[in-house]
Amino acid sequence: MSTTEIQKLDIETLLEKVRKIENFEVVGYEEDKILVAPVKGIIKVSPTDEEFKKFLGEAKRRRPRGKPSQKQLQLLEQIVRKLVEEKTKFKITFEGKDIIVRFDIDHFVKITDKDIKVAGFQNENDGVLGSIYPLLSKYGKVLFLRVVK
Repeated sequence: MSTTEIQKLDIETLLEKVRKIENFEVVGYEEDKILVAPVKGIIKVSPTDEEFKKFLGEAKRRRPRGKPSQKQLQLLEQIVRKLVEEKTKFKITFEGKDIIVRFDIDHFVKITDKDIKVAGFQNENDGVLGSIYPLLSKYGKVLFLRVVK
């Protein structure tokens, strides 16, 4: 990751990204600033690959529409404040009406309009989840997803 892509933001500017439904990743902290990078995609397409571009355009049109509710965004703002306060690294991605707060490849929280799904944590006091669980439980039902073996 090049340093030119990393922005140094304050908490209010970061919360503005949440309100605008922008994906971002908090990669670190420096003095009173939050180091934020854009979320990377998984693939890169050659500008000459017309067939693949056509397929991607089709996929974008078919993807679920909608955006998170005000209630979801308010919860996310509270979570972001708490995580920044504790200087935790995390990534926020918006997928249609759902919000995913990812801590690493195995640990994440998915906020839907109906409930909250938690993966990678043993219980509500496990790791970083302990600090945000009170916020999550006020929102609604919290479901712990188990690893399928």
